[in-house]
Amino acid sequence: MGLASDWNKSLADAKKILGNSAKIPVDTMSVVQKNMDDANKFCPEITTMREALEKKVLAWQNAVKKIGTSLDAAEDHICGCGYKLDPKKPDDKKKMDQADALFTEFFKSHEKRGVDYENAVADIVKHVIRMIRPDPRA
Repeated sequence: MGLASDWNKSLADAKKILGNSAKIPVDTMSVVQKNMDDANKFCPEITTMREALEKKVLAWQNAVKKIGTSLDAAEDHICGCGYKLDPKKPDDKKKMDQADALFTEFFKSHEKRGVDYENAVADIVKHVIRMIRPDPRA
């Protein structure tokens, strides 16, 4: 329900409780209603802006997810590639292992950062989608 209908229901319920002789000072509610009417004038424009922002933010979210996917693919391609060295030579094997460890550390570090970033973007998406959208439960 909305503010006005909720107020009317609360007022009616209070009158039932208090009786006809009670005086409820309701004049300030006209100011609340005027302010609500003034704020509601912005809703169509804000809704249009929210819809455009929602599309952009969802596209951004998809782009961010692609970073993680491409990092995984790069890790698979680079780590364990052999670097055109001979794994049978102890010195080459040592170099390969060190390079693999270095790249694995890089990819795991950025994978965690990516997950944190994706979660932050997902949180933004939720807030944008909820902005000035009618509550479906109402």
